[in-house]
Amino acid sequence: MSIKYSICEVRWKDAWVDFVDLTLEEAKELKAVERFTVGYLIDIKESEGLILCTDFYPEEEEYINTPIVIPWGMITNYRIIKDKEVNSFDKDD
Repeated sequence: MSIKYSICEVRWKDAWVDFVDLTLEEAKELKAVERFTVGYLIDIKESEGLILCTDFYPEEEEYINTPIVIPWGMITNYRIIKDKEVNSFDKDD
């Protein structure tokens, strides 16, 4: 089976929330969290960002599962991992 979509690793800054009291000085030190997300690359939208998914269905090509949209303003880096097979096996039924 050939994989239809490339794998993409995205490094991005994300918002977060916590239910805690802070001093004004502590609050001024807060920063966005850095995340690394890996998924199948569905599309690169120049005006929006990257669209990934966690799963797709080889038998039903019109469907994907768990879409992820990461806007350009949040992305600090991304890389597309081309078809490079490192280790694989086919399990017989």
